[in-house]
Amino acid sequence: MHDYREEGVPLIFVRNIRSSNYDLNNKFVSEEKAEELKAHMVGSGDILITKMGDPSGDSDICPESVERAIITADCIKLRVNTKIVSRKYILYAIRSDFVQKQIRKESKEVAQQK
Repeated sequence: MHDYREEGVPLIFVRNIRSSNYDLNNKFVSEEKAEELKAHMVGSGDILITKMGDPSGDSDICPESVERAIITADCIKLRVNTKIVSRKYILYAIRSDFVQKQIRKESKEVAQQK
């Protein structure tokens, strides 16, 4: 991707969500590109979900150490109103067997499950 920079706004990939490793010193986009991608901006407390790979539906809570980042196209963000429900409750629900079975059922298998 020609938009990658050596500094700027960090990117979060599927591998970060799966491993819960948010050492985001690898790939960045410029502030201008981040503004274009602002719908994909995430920050501390957002729930991050993978929508690609096997299995899709892995999830994690974006840690406090990440003030802002851009998720790649293979990820989904869920911003929870914590006045209504706990982030951890939603995370545990997504990780439950019941929801994971629904995700697997709805996933379309092409080159990679998505």
